[in-house]
Amino acid sequence: MIIVTGSAMLCDSYTFGFKWFMQNYECITYLRILKLGRYDVVLGVDWLRKYSPILFDFIKIKISFKKEKKSDKIEKNCG
Repeated sequence: MIIVTGSAMLCDSYTFGFKWFMQNYECITYLRILKLGRYDVVLGVDWLRKYSPILFDFIKIKISFKKEKKSDKIEKNCG
């Protein structure tokens, strides 16, 4: 796996059927288990592709997408 810095990172640990929540949104997916320092989860291209098209609003720190023909929003409170 190539990470944002351009370095390669080996991954030999996975979890399948992992259920996680962000606000009121539930997701069941597989995760690659990596030592990422201060990050809990990084949404990869495979997850983003699954819910494409996705709208990113970097001013409001918000992601909007449709899941099963229903609009969902994930927002980060910055206040």
